[in-house]
Amino acid sequence: MIAGEQRRAFGPWARLALLLTAAHFGAALCFFAPAISTPDANSYYTQARLIAENGRTWMNTGSRAQYVGTHWKATPGGRYYCTHAPGLAAVLALPYRLFGTGGALLLSALLCSLSLLGLFLICRIFMSEPWALLGAGLMAVNPMANEHAFFGDAHAAAVFFLGASLFALLRWAATRSLRWAAAAGLLAGMVPAIRYPEAVLLPPLALFMVLHRERGKEFGRSLLAAGAGAAVPLAAVALRNQSAYGAFWRTGYALTGEQSAFGLEHLAAHAFPFLEKLMSEGCFLLFPLGVAGIAALCADRRRWKVGALAAMLAATITLLYMSYYTPPDPQSMRYLLPTFYVYAAAGVWLLSRLDRKHPLRVRAGCVLLVLGMGLWGLPQSFLKVRMLTSRNAALAQVTRELEAHVPAGRILVSPQGLNQHLDAIGRWRLADAGVLRPEVPPPLPPGPGPYAGPGSARPAPRSVYGSAGGSELWSLFSRDLRSWAGPEGGVYMVADDGLRAALARLLPPDEKLILVARIRLPRLPPLPPPPPPIPGVLAVPPHAQGGGPGPYRVFDLDLDGGELDILRWEI
Repeated sequence: MIAGEQRRAFGPWARLALLLTAAHFGAALCFFAPAISTPDANSYYTQARLIAENGRTWMNTGSRAQYVGTHWKATPGGRYYCTHAPGLAAVLALPYRLFGTGGALLLSALLCSLSLLGLFLICRIFMSEPWALLGAGLMAVNPMANEHAFFGDAHAAAVFFLGASLFALLRWAATRSLRWAAAAGLLAGMVPAIRYPEAVLLPPLALFMVLHRERGKEFGRSLLAAGAGAAVPLAAVALRNQSAYGAFWRTGYALTGEQSAFGLEHLAAHAFPFLEKLMSEGCFLLFPLGVAGIAALCADRRRWKVGALAAMLAATITLLYMSYYTPPDPQSMRYLLPTFYVYAAAGVWLLSRLDRKHPLRVRAGCVLLVLGMGLWGLPQSFLKVRMLTSRNAALAQVTRELEAHVPAGRILVSPQGLNQHLDAIGRWRLADAGVLRPEVPPPLPPGPGPYAGPGSARPAPRSVYGSAGGSELWSLFSRDLRSWAGPEGGVYMVADDGLRAALARLLPPDEKLILVARIRLPRLPPLPPPPPPIPGVLAVPPHAQGGGPGPYRVFDLDLDGGELDILRWEI
Protein backbone atom coordinates (compact mmCIF):
# COMPACT_ATOMS: atom_id res chain seq x y z
CA MET A 1 0.00 0.00 0.00
CA ILE A 2 1.44 3.39 -0.97
CA ALA A 3 -0.81 5.65 1.04
CA GLY A 4 -3.18 4.70 3.77
CA GLU A 5 -4.74 8.07 4.46
CA GLN A 6 -7.17 10.06 2.34
CA ARG A 7 -6.27 13.65 1.64
CA ARG A 8 -8.33 16.66 0.72
CA ALA A 9 -7.75 17.63 -2.88
CA PHE A 10 -7.49 21.36 -2.17
CA GLY A 11 -6.56 21.82 1.45
CA PRO A 12 -4.45 24.76 2.64
CA TRP A 13 -1.14 23.10 1.77
CA ALA A 14 -2.41 22.18 -1.68
CA ARG A 15 -3.46 25.79 -2.18
CA LEU A 16 0.05 26.88 -1.21
CA ALA A 17 1.46 24.43 -3.76
CA LEU A 18 -0.81 25.95 -6.41
CA LEU A 19 0.35 29.40 -5.33
CA LEU A 20 4.01 28.31 -5.58
CA THR A 21 3.37 26.96 -9.08
CA ALA A 22 1.61 30.16 -10.15
CA ALA A 23 4.34 32.35 -8.63
CA HIS A 24 7.04 30.33 -10.38
CA PHE A 25 5.29 30.68 -13.74
CA GLY A 26 4.66 34.38 -13.07
CA ALA A 27 8.38 34.89 -12.44
CA ALA A 28 9.09 33.04 -15.69
CA LEU A 29 6.79 35.38 -17.58
CA CYS A 30 8.81 38.35 -16.31
CA PHE A 31 11.86 36.96 -18.16
CA PHE A 32 10.09 35.64 -21.25
CA ALA A 33 11.23 36.77 -24.70
CA PRO A 34 9.74 35.12 -27.82
CA ALA A 35 12.91 33.75 -29.39
CA ILE A 36 15.28 30.78 -29.29
CA SER A 37 19.06 30.91 -29.07
CA THR A 38 20.19 27.31 -28.56
CA PRO A 39 20.93 24.71 -31.27
CA ASP A 40 18.54 22.05 -29.94
CA ALA A 41 15.70 24.56 -29.84
CA ASN A 42 15.86 25.00 -33.61
CA SER A 43 15.35 21.27 -34.00
CA TYR A 44 12.24 21.08 -31.81
CA TYR A 45 10.52 24.33 -32.76
CA THR A 46 11.14 24.10 -36.50
CA GLN A 47 9.77 20.56 -36.38
CA ALA A 48 6.75 21.85 -34.42
CA ARG A 49 6.15 24.47 -37.12
CA LEU A 50 6.26 21.83 -39.84
CA ILE A 51 3.74 19.67 -37.96
CA ALA A 52 1.46 22.64 -37.28
CA GLU A 53 1.58 23.92 -40.86
CA ASN A 54 1.88 20.76 -42.93
CA GLY A 55 1.35 17.77 -40.65
CA ARG A 56 4.86 16.44 -41.30
CA THR A 57 8.22 16.26 -39.52
CA TRP A 58 10.48 16.68 -42.55
CA MET A 59 11.42 19.41 -44.98
CA ASN A 60 12.90 19.78 -48.46
CA THR A 61 15.36 22.44 -49.52
CA GLY A 62 14.61 24.83 -52.35
CA SER A 63 18.24 25.61 -53.05
CA ARG A 64 21.70 24.52 -51.97
CA ALA A 65 22.03 28.03 -50.53
CA GLN A 66 19.13 27.38 -48.13
CA TYR A 67 19.88 27.39 -44.42
CA VAL A 68 19.53 24.01 -42.73
CA GLY A 69 19.72 23.80 -38.94
CA THR A 70 22.56 22.08 -37.11
CA HIS A 71 20.55 19.00 -36.16
CA TRP A 72 18.81 18.46 -39.51
CA LYS A 73 20.25 15.67 -41.64
CA ALA A 74 19.39 14.48 -45.15
CA THR A 75 18.13 10.96 -45.76
CA PRO A 76 18.88 9.12 -49.01
CA GLY A 77 15.51 10.27 -50.35
CA GLY A 78 16.55 13.92 -50.04
CA ARG A 79 14.26 14.81 -47.15
CA TYR A 80 15.69 16.50 -44.09
CA TYR A 81 14.78 15.15 -40.65
CA CYS A 82 16.08 16.37 -37.32
CA THR A 83 17.94 13.90 -35.15
CA HIS A 84 15.72 14.48 -32.12
CA ALA A 85 12.53 12.60 -31.32
CA PRO A 86 9.29 14.13 -32.65
CA GLY A 87 7.26 13.83 -29.43
CA LEU A 88 7.94 17.31 -28.09
CA ALA A 89 7.34 18.88 -31.50
CA ALA A 90 3.97 17.13 -31.65
CA VAL A 91 3.08 18.58 -28.23
CA LEU A 92 4.28 22.04 -29.28
CA ALA A 93 2.38 21.97 -32.58
CA LEU A 94 -1.00 22.72 -30.99
CA PRO A 95 0.02 25.94 -29.16
CA TYR A 96 2.04 26.86 -32.24
CA ARG A 97 -1.07 26.52 -34.41
CA LEU A 98 -3.29 28.38 -31.95
CA PHE A 99 -0.96 31.11 -30.66
CA GLY A 100 2.05 31.17 -32.96
CA THR A 101 5.70 30.81 -32.03
CA GLY A 102 5.31 32.71 -28.75
CA GLY A 103 2.65 30.33 -27.49
CA ALA A 104 4.81 27.32 -28.26
CA LEU A 105 7.82 28.92 -26.58
CA LEU A 106 5.85 29.50 -23.38
CA LEU A 107 4.98 25.82 -23.07
CA SER A 108 8.40 24.79 -21.71
CA ALA A 109 8.16 27.39 -18.96
CA LEU A 110 4.64 26.22 -18.12
CA LEU A 111 5.72 22.58 -17.96
CA CYS A 112 8.65 23.50 -15.74
CA SER A 113 6.29 25.21 -13.29
CA LEU A 114 3.73 22.40 -13.45
CA SER A 115 6.49 19.93 -12.58
CA LEU A 116 6.67 21.60 -9.16
CA LEU A 117 2.98 20.90 -8.63
CA GLY A 118 3.54 17.36 -9.85
CA LEU A 119 6.36 16.89 -7.33
CA PHE A 120 4.08 18.09 -4.55
CA LEU A 121 1.33 15.68 -5.60
CA ILE A 122 3.76 12.77 -5.75
CA CYS A 123 5.32 13.56 -2.38
CA ARG A 124 2.04 13.89 -0.54
CA ILE A 125 1.14 10.31 -1.49
CA PHE A 126 3.68 9.00 1.02
CA MET A 127 4.39 11.93 3.33
CA SER A 128 2.47 14.80 4.93
CA GLU A 129 1.66 17.85 2.83
CA PRO A 130 4.00 20.33 4.58
CA TRP A 131 6.95 18.10 3.70
CA ALA A 132 5.65 17.68 0.16
CA LEU A 133 5.52 21.46 -0.18
CA LEU A 134 9.10 21.70 1.10
CA GLY A 135 10.25 19.36 -1.67
CA ALA A 136 8.54 21.45 -4.33
CA GLY A 137 9.94 24.65 -2.85
CA LEU A 138 13.50 23.32 -2.88
CA MET A 139 13.19 22.47 -6.57
CA ALA A 140 11.67 25.87 -7.35
CA VAL A 141 15.09 27.48 -6.83
CA ASN A 142 17.09 24.92 -8.83
CA PRO A 143 19.12 26.88 -11.41
CA MET A 144 19.37 24.11 -14.01
CA ALA A 145 15.61 23.49 -13.94
CA ASN A 146 14.86 27.21 -14.12
CA GLU A 147 17.26 27.76 -16.99
CA HIS A 148 15.63 24.98 -18.99
CA ALA A 149 12.29 26.67 -18.68
CA PHE A 150 13.70 28.94 -21.42
CA PHE A 151 16.32 26.73 -23.07
CA GLY A 152 13.99 25.48 -25.76
CA ASP A 153 15.04 21.84 -25.56
CA ALA A 154 13.18 18.71 -24.44
CA HIS A 155 14.39 18.29 -20.86
CA ALA A 156 11.64 20.26 -19.13
CA ALA A 157 8.97 18.35 -21.05
CA ALA A 158 10.62 14.98 -20.29
CA VAL A 159 10.64 15.84 -16.57
CA PHE A 160 6.97 16.83 -16.66
CA PHE A 161 5.77 13.68 -18.38
CA LEU A 162 7.94 11.44 -16.22
CA GLY A 163 6.53 13.12 -13.09
CA ALA A 164 2.98 12.78 -14.37
CA SER A 165 3.61 9.11 -15.11
CA LEU A 166 5.03 8.52 -11.64
CA PHE A 167 2.00 10.15 -10.04
CA ALA A 168 -0.37 7.96 -12.07
CA LEU A 169 1.73 4.88 -11.27
CA LEU A 170 1.67 5.57 -7.54
CA ARG A 171 -2.08 6.16 -7.67
CA TRP A 172 -2.46 2.83 -9.47
CA ALA A 173 -0.40 1.10 -6.77
CA ALA A 174 -2.80 2.48 -4.16
CA THR A 175 -6.09 1.88 -6.03
CA ARG A 176 -5.39 -0.77 -8.73
CA SER A 177 -7.50 1.35 -11.06
CA LEU A 178 -7.21 0.44 -14.76
CA ARG A 179 -7.56 4.11 -15.64
CA TRP A 180 -4.53 5.01 -13.56
CA ALA A 181 -2.60 2.13 -15.14
CA ALA A 182 -3.47 3.30 -18.65
CA ALA A 183 -2.61 6.90 -17.78
CA ALA A 184 0.72 5.83 -16.30
CA GLY A 185 1.56 3.91 -19.47
CA LEU A 186 0.50 6.71 -21.81
CA LEU A 187 2.50 9.34 -19.93
CA ALA A 188 5.52 7.05 -19.58
CA GLY A 189 5.44 6.36 -23.32
CA MET A 190 5.63 10.09 -23.97
CA VAL A 191 9.03 10.29 -22.24
CA PRO A 192 11.08 8.38 -24.87
CA ALA A 193 8.84 9.85 -27.58
CA ILE A 194 10.24 13.21 -26.44
CA ARG A 195 13.82 12.09 -25.68
CA TYR A 196 14.94 8.77 -27.13
CA PRO A 197 17.63 7.99 -24.49
CA GLU A 198 15.10 8.27 -21.68
CA ALA A 199 13.70 4.92 -22.84
CA VAL A 200 15.98 3.48 -20.13
CA LEU A 201 13.44 4.79 -17.60
CA LEU A 202 10.67 2.49 -18.83
CA PRO A 203 12.05 -0.77 -17.34
CA PRO A 204 12.13 0.66 -13.78
CA LEU A 205 8.52 1.80 -14.15
CA ALA A 206 7.48 -1.62 -15.46
CA LEU A 207 9.38 -3.41 -12.69
CA PHE A 208 7.61 -1.28 -10.10
CA MET A 209 4.30 -2.57 -11.44
CA VAL A 210 5.60 -6.14 -11.30
CA LEU A 211 6.60 -5.66 -7.65
CA HIS A 212 2.91 -4.92 -6.95
CA ARG A 213 1.58 -7.98 -8.74
CA GLU A 214 -1.22 -9.90 -7.11
CA ARG A 215 -2.90 -13.18 -7.90
CA GLY A 216 -5.90 -13.04 -10.16
CA LYS A 217 -6.76 -11.28 -13.37
CA GLU A 218 -6.68 -7.71 -12.09
CA PHE A 219 -2.90 -7.35 -12.30
CA GLY A 220 -2.82 -8.73 -15.82
CA ARG A 221 -5.46 -6.25 -16.87
CA SER A 222 -3.53 -3.40 -15.31
CA LEU A 223 -0.38 -4.49 -17.10
CA LEU A 224 -2.24 -4.64 -20.40
CA ALA A 225 -3.79 -1.21 -19.77
CA ALA A 226 -0.37 0.30 -19.04
CA GLY A 227 1.13 -1.37 -22.10
CA ALA A 228 -1.70 -0.17 -24.32
CA GLY A 229 -1.25 3.36 -23.03
CA ALA A 230 2.49 3.34 -23.65
CA ALA A 231 1.96 1.90 -27.13
CA VAL A 232 0.07 4.98 -28.31
CA PRO A 233 3.01 7.46 -28.44
CA LEU A 234 5.62 4.76 -29.05
CA ALA A 235 3.74 3.32 -32.02
CA ALA A 236 3.32 6.81 -33.49
CA VAL A 237 7.07 7.41 -33.24
CA ALA A 238 7.82 3.96 -34.65
CA LEU A 239 5.60 4.56 -37.69
CA ARG A 240 7.22 7.92 -38.30
CA ASN A 241 10.72 6.42 -38.04
CA GLN A 242 9.71 3.62 -40.42
CA SER A 243 8.69 6.25 -42.94
CA ALA A 244 11.74 8.45 -42.34
CA TYR A 245 14.57 5.93 -41.94
CA GLY A 246 13.22 2.68 -43.35
CA ALA A 247 13.04 0.85 -40.00
CA PHE A 248 10.82 1.51 -37.00
CA TRP A 249 13.69 0.98 -34.53
CA ARG A 250 16.02 3.41 -36.32
CA THR A 251 16.17 7.02 -35.11
CA GLY A 252 17.72 10.24 -36.34
CA TYR A 253 20.85 9.36 -34.41
CA ALA A 254 21.52 6.68 -37.00
CA LEU A 255 22.57 9.56 -39.29
CA THR A 256 25.18 10.78 -36.81
CA GLY A 257 26.47 7.55 -35.25
CA GLU A 258 25.65 8.78 -31.75
CA GLN A 259 23.69 5.67 -30.85
CA SER A 260 27.09 3.93 -30.51
CA ALA A 261 28.63 6.72 -28.44
CA PHE A 262 28.32 5.01 -25.06
CA GLY A 263 31.05 2.94 -23.42
CA LEU A 264 32.48 1.77 -20.11
CA GLU A 265 35.69 3.70 -20.78
CA HIS A 266 33.65 6.93 -20.78
CA LEU A 267 31.92 5.90 -17.56
CA ALA A 268 35.27 5.50 -15.82
CA ALA A 269 36.49 8.87 -17.07
CA HIS A 270 33.32 10.85 -16.38
CA ALA A 271 31.99 9.38 -13.14
CA PHE A 272 33.86 11.65 -10.70
CA PRO A 273 33.31 14.91 -12.68
CA PHE A 274 29.58 14.11 -12.91
CA LEU A 275 29.34 13.50 -9.17
CA GLU A 276 31.21 16.74 -8.48
CA LYS A 277 28.90 18.66 -10.81
CA LEU A 278 25.81 17.16 -9.15
CA MET A 279 26.92 18.96 -6.00
CA SER A 280 28.20 22.18 -7.54
CA GLU A 281 25.83 22.77 -10.48
CA GLY A 282 23.13 20.11 -10.27
CA CYS A 283 21.14 19.93 -7.06
CA PHE A 284 23.68 20.88 -4.35
CA LEU A 285 22.57 19.71 -0.89
CA LEU A 286 19.65 17.75 -2.32
CA PHE A 287 22.08 15.28 -3.87
CA PRO A 288 23.58 13.79 -0.67
CA LEU A 289 20.27 14.20 1.15
CA GLY A 290 18.43 12.46 -1.69
CA VAL A 291 20.91 9.59 -1.85
CA ALA A 292 20.49 9.07 1.90
CA GLY A 293 16.71 9.26 1.46
CA ILE A 294 16.72 6.63 -1.29
CA ALA A 295 18.80 4.33 0.91
CA ALA A 296 16.37 4.86 3.81
CA LEU A 297 13.37 4.19 1.57
CA CYS A 298 14.93 0.93 0.39
CA ALA A 299 15.50 -0.10 4.02
CA ASP A 300 11.94 0.76 5.08
CA ARG A 301 9.67 -2.30 5.16
CA ARG A 302 6.62 -0.31 4.01
CA ARG A 303 8.30 1.87 1.42
CA TRP A 304 11.03 -0.32 -0.03
CA LYS A 305 9.25 -0.64 -3.38
CA VAL A 306 9.17 3.15 -3.74
CA GLY A 307 12.83 3.21 -2.71
CA ALA A 308 13.70 0.62 -5.33
CA LEU A 309 11.89 2.66 -7.99
CA ALA A 310 13.71 5.84 -6.95
CA ALA A 311 17.08 4.04 -6.95
CA MET A 312 16.48 2.53 -10.39
CA LEU A 313 15.37 5.82 -11.92
CA ALA A 314 18.32 7.77 -10.53
CA ALA A 315 20.91 5.09 -11.29
CA THR A 316 19.86 4.25 -14.85
CA ILE A 317 19.81 7.80 -16.18
CA THR A 318 22.99 8.80 -14.31
CA LEU A 319 25.01 5.79 -15.47
CA LEU A 320 23.73 6.21 -19.01
CA TYR A 321 25.01 9.77 -19.39
CA MET A 322 28.21 9.11 -17.48
CA SER A 323 28.89 6.57 -20.24
CA TYR A 324 28.36 9.10 -23.06
CA TYR A 325 31.45 10.02 -25.06
CA THR A 326 31.21 13.81 -24.59
CA PRO A 327 33.19 15.05 -21.55
CA PRO A 328 31.16 16.85 -18.87
CA ASP A 329 30.52 20.52 -19.58
CA PRO A 330 28.45 23.38 -18.07
CA GLN A 331 25.25 21.92 -19.57
CA SER A 332 25.82 18.24 -18.73
CA MET A 333 23.52 18.39 -15.71
CA ARG A 334 20.54 18.88 -18.00
CA TYR A 335 20.72 15.18 -18.78
CA LEU A 336 20.26 14.34 -15.10
CA LEU A 337 17.43 16.81 -14.51
CA PRO A 338 14.83 14.07 -13.85
CA THR A 339 16.97 12.74 -11.00
CA PHE A 340 16.86 16.09 -9.19
CA TYR A 341 13.15 15.65 -8.51
CA VAL A 342 13.78 12.09 -7.31
CA TYR A 343 16.42 13.35 -4.88
CA ALA A 344 14.08 16.09 -3.66
CA ALA A 345 11.25 13.64 -2.96
CA ALA A 346 13.49 11.07 -1.26
CA GLY A 347 15.34 13.71 0.74
CA VAL A 348 12.28 15.36 2.22
CA TRP A 349 10.77 11.94 2.99
CA LEU A 350 13.88 11.18 5.06
CA LEU A 351 13.52 14.49 6.89
CA SER A 352 9.85 13.74 7.60
CA ARG A 353 10.82 10.41 9.20
CA LEU A 354 13.64 11.93 11.27
CA ASP A 355 11.27 14.69 12.39
CA ARG A 356 9.29 12.13 14.38
CA LYS A 357 12.26 11.44 16.67
CA HIS A 358 14.20 14.71 16.60
CA PRO A 359 11.72 17.47 15.68
CA LEU A 360 13.72 20.45 16.95
CA ARG A 361 16.97 19.39 15.33
CA VAL A 362 15.34 18.42 12.05
CA ARG A 363 13.34 21.64 11.76
CA ALA A 364 16.39 23.73 12.57
CA GLY A 365 18.22 21.76 9.89
CA CYS A 366 15.38 22.44 7.45
CA VAL A 367 15.75 26.16 8.01
CA LEU A 368 19.46 25.87 7.19
CA LEU A 369 18.65 23.67 4.19
CA VAL A 370 16.18 26.21 2.79
CA LEU A 371 18.64 29.06 3.35
CA GLY A 372 21.50 27.13 1.80
CA MET A 373 19.51 26.06 -1.23
CA GLY A 374 18.12 29.56 -1.67
CA LEU A 375 21.51 31.27 -1.42
CA TRP A 376 22.95 28.73 -3.86
CA GLY A 377 20.06 28.48 -6.29
CA LEU A 378 18.43 31.88 -6.59
CA PRO A 379 21.54 33.89 -7.67
CA GLN A 380 22.52 31.20 -10.16
CA SER A 381 18.95 30.98 -11.48
CA PHE A 382 18.87 34.73 -12.00
CA LEU A 383 22.22 34.81 -13.83
CA LYS A 384 21.46 31.82 -16.05
CA VAL A 385 17.98 32.99 -16.96
CA ARG A 386 19.08 36.59 -17.50
CA MET A 387 21.87 35.54 -19.88
CA LEU A 388 19.55 33.31 -21.88
CA THR A 389 16.62 35.71 -22.03
CA SER A 390 18.87 38.67 -22.84
CA ARG A 391 20.00 36.83 -25.96
CA ASN A 392 16.41 35.91 -26.76
CA ALA A 393 15.23 39.49 -26.26
CA ALA A 394 17.88 40.75 -28.70
CA LEU A 395 16.80 38.18 -31.28
CA ALA A 396 13.15 39.16 -30.74
CA GLN A 397 14.08 42.80 -31.37
CA VAL A 398 15.76 41.87 -34.66
CA THR A 399 12.71 39.81 -35.63
CA ARG A 400 10.36 42.76 -35.10
CA GLU A 401 12.54 44.94 -37.33
CA LEU A 402 12.58 42.27 -40.03
CA GLU A 403 8.81 41.89 -39.88
CA ALA A 404 8.51 45.63 -40.40
CA HIS A 405 10.91 45.85 -43.36
CA VAL A 406 11.15 42.47 -45.13
CA PRO A 407 8.06 41.07 -46.89
CA ALA A 408 7.05 37.53 -46.01
CA GLY A 409 8.30 34.85 -48.37
CA ARG A 410 11.37 36.78 -49.51
CA ILE A 411 14.88 35.32 -49.36
CA LEU A 412 16.79 36.49 -46.32
CA VAL A 413 20.56 35.99 -46.11
CA SER A 414 21.53 36.22 -42.46
CA PRO A 415 23.96 34.80 -39.89
CA GLN A 416 23.39 31.31 -38.56
CA GLY A 417 22.78 32.66 -35.06
CA LEU A 418 19.74 34.51 -36.39
CA ASN A 419 18.66 31.84 -38.86
CA GLN A 420 18.31 29.18 -36.19
CA HIS A 421 15.60 31.36 -34.61
CA LEU A 422 13.92 32.60 -37.80
CA ASP A 423 13.70 29.04 -39.11
CA ALA A 424 11.23 28.26 -36.31
CA ILE A 425 9.08 31.22 -37.35
CA GLY A 426 8.95 30.22 -41.02
CA ARG A 427 8.15 33.69 -42.38
CA TRP A 428 11.09 33.95 -44.81
CA ARG A 429 13.22 31.71 -47.02
CA LEU A 430 16.58 31.63 -45.28
CA ALA A 431 20.09 31.46 -46.72
CA ASP A 432 23.23 31.14 -44.62
CA ALA A 433 25.44 34.23 -44.67
CA GLY A 434 28.29 32.03 -43.44
CA VAL A 435 28.78 30.97 -47.04
CA LEU A 436 30.35 34.38 -47.72
CA ARG A 437 32.45 34.63 -44.59
CA PRO A 438 36.03 33.38 -44.40
CA GLU A 439 35.78 32.23 -40.80
CA VAL A 440 35.46 28.50 -40.25
CA PRO A 441 33.31 27.54 -37.23
CA PRO A 442 35.38 26.03 -34.40
CA PRO A 443 35.42 22.23 -34.67
CA LEU A 444 33.44 20.27 -32.13
CA PRO A 445 34.85 17.13 -30.47
CA PRO A 446 35.13 14.26 -32.97
CA GLY A 447 31.97 12.20 -33.20
CA PRO A 448 31.84 8.45 -32.78
CA GLY A 449 30.38 7.72 -36.18
CA PRO A 450 31.19 8.37 -39.83
CA TYR A 451 28.53 11.01 -40.35
CA ALA A 452 28.71 14.72 -39.65
CA GLY A 453 26.26 15.47 -36.89
CA PRO A 454 25.79 17.25 -33.60
CA GLY A 455 28.50 15.08 -32.09
CA SER A 456 31.13 15.76 -34.72
CA ALA A 457 32.85 18.68 -36.40
CA ARG A 458 30.41 20.95 -38.17
CA PRO A 459 31.60 21.83 -41.68
CA ALA A 460 31.78 25.44 -42.74
CA PRO A 461 28.61 26.65 -44.53
CA ARG A 462 30.63 27.40 -47.67
CA SER A 463 31.50 23.69 -47.97
CA VAL A 464 28.39 23.27 -50.16
CA TYR A 465 30.35 25.22 -52.79
CA GLY A 466 33.47 23.11 -52.53
CA SER A 467 36.74 25.00 -52.85
CA ALA A 468 35.23 28.02 -54.60
CA GLY A 469 36.27 31.39 -53.25
CA GLY A 470 36.34 35.06 -54.09
CA SER A 471 34.47 36.08 -57.23
CA GLU A 472 33.78 32.45 -58.15
CA LEU A 473 32.06 31.88 -54.81
CA TRP A 474 29.96 35.02 -55.19
CA SER A 475 29.00 34.04 -58.72
CA LEU A 476 27.79 30.61 -57.62
CA PHE A 477 26.02 31.90 -54.53
CA SER A 478 24.31 34.81 -56.30
CA ARG A 479 23.23 32.55 -59.16
CA ASP A 480 21.59 30.18 -56.67
CA LEU A 481 19.82 33.10 -55.01
CA ARG A 482 18.52 34.43 -58.33
CA SER A 483 17.18 31.03 -59.30
CA TRP A 484 15.60 30.54 -55.88
CA ALA A 485 14.06 34.04 -55.74
CA GLY A 486 12.09 33.47 -58.93
CA PRO A 487 10.42 36.19 -61.00
CA GLU A 488 9.45 38.36 -58.02
CA GLY A 489 13.12 38.85 -57.13
CA GLY A 490 14.15 40.73 -54.04
CA VAL A 491 16.83 39.28 -51.78
CA TYR A 492 17.42 40.79 -48.35
CA MET A 493 20.42 40.48 -46.08
CA VAL A 494 21.11 40.99 -42.39
CA ALA A 495 24.71 42.12 -42.21
CA ASP A 496 26.94 42.40 -39.16
CA ASP A 497 30.54 43.64 -39.31
CA GLY A 498 31.83 40.32 -40.64
CA LEU A 499 29.31 40.09 -43.46
CA ARG A 500 29.71 43.77 -44.36
CA ALA A 501 33.45 43.20 -44.77
CA ALA A 502 32.83 40.08 -46.86
CA LEU A 503 30.34 41.90 -49.11
CA ALA A 504 32.74 44.82 -49.63
CA ARG A 505 35.32 42.31 -50.84
CA LEU A 506 33.06 40.08 -52.97
CA LEU A 507 30.36 42.33 -54.44
CA PRO A 508 31.04 43.30 -58.08
CA PRO A 509 31.12 47.08 -58.81
CA ASP A 510 27.95 46.94 -60.92
CA GLU A 511 25.85 45.39 -58.12
CA LYS A 512 24.46 47.50 -55.32
CA LEU A 513 23.00 46.86 -51.91
CA ILE A 514 20.36 49.29 -50.59
CA LEU A 515 20.23 50.01 -46.87
CA VAL A 516 16.67 49.38 -45.68
CA ALA A 517 17.09 49.78 -41.94
CA ARG A 518 19.76 49.74 -39.25
CA ILE A 519 19.23 47.82 -36.03
CA ARG A 520 21.12 49.01 -32.97
CA LEU A 521 21.50 46.16 -30.50
CA PRO A 522 21.55 47.11 -26.81
CA ARG A 523 24.49 46.46 -24.55
CA LEU A 524 23.59 43.39 -22.55
CA PRO A 525 24.21 43.01 -18.81
CA PRO A 526 27.74 42.00 -17.83
CA LEU A 527 28.14 38.57 -16.29
CA PRO A 528 30.56 37.38 -13.60
CA PRO A 529 33.64 35.43 -14.72
CA PRO A 530 33.18 31.65 -15.02
CA PRO A 531 34.32 29.43 -12.14
CA PRO A 532 37.80 27.90 -12.26
CA PRO A 533 38.07 24.84 -14.52
CA ILE A 534 37.64 21.34 -13.14
CA PRO A 535 39.93 18.57 -14.42
CA GLY A 536 38.11 16.50 -17.03
CA VAL A 537 35.34 19.06 -17.49
CA LEU A 538 34.94 21.20 -20.61
CA ALA A 539 34.79 24.94 -19.95
CA VAL A 540 32.37 25.41 -22.86
CA PRO A 541 29.64 22.97 -23.92
CA PRO A 542 30.50 21.10 -27.15
CA HIS A 543 27.16 22.25 -28.54
CA ALA A 544 28.16 25.76 -27.47
CA GLN A 545 25.47 28.37 -27.82
CA GLY A 546 28.05 30.80 -29.13
CA GLY A 547 30.52 28.78 -31.13
CA GLY A 548 33.02 31.38 -29.94
CA PRO A 549 33.89 33.75 -27.10
CA GLY A 550 31.30 35.74 -25.21
CA PRO A 551 28.15 34.67 -23.37
CA TYR A 552 25.91 36.60 -25.77
CA ARG A 553 27.29 35.09 -28.95
CA VAL A 554 24.98 32.69 -30.80
CA PHE A 555 27.00 30.75 -33.34
CA ASP A 556 28.43 33.48 -35.61
CA LEU A 557 26.31 36.36 -34.28
CA ASP A 558 27.33 38.58 -31.35
CA LEU A 559 24.20 40.11 -29.81
CA ASP A 560 25.96 42.31 -27.25
CA GLY A 561 25.77 45.80 -28.73
CA GLY A 562 26.80 46.64 -32.27
CA GLU A 563 24.70 47.24 -35.34
CA LEU A 564 22.99 45.04 -37.90
CA ASP A 565 22.04 46.36 -41.34
CA ILE A 566 19.00 45.18 -43.25
CA LEU A 567 20.04 45.37 -46.90
CA ARG A 568 18.13 44.79 -50.12
CA TRP A 569 19.94 43.35 -53.11
CA GLU A 570 18.05 44.00 -56.34
CA ILE A 571 18.52 41.10 -58.74
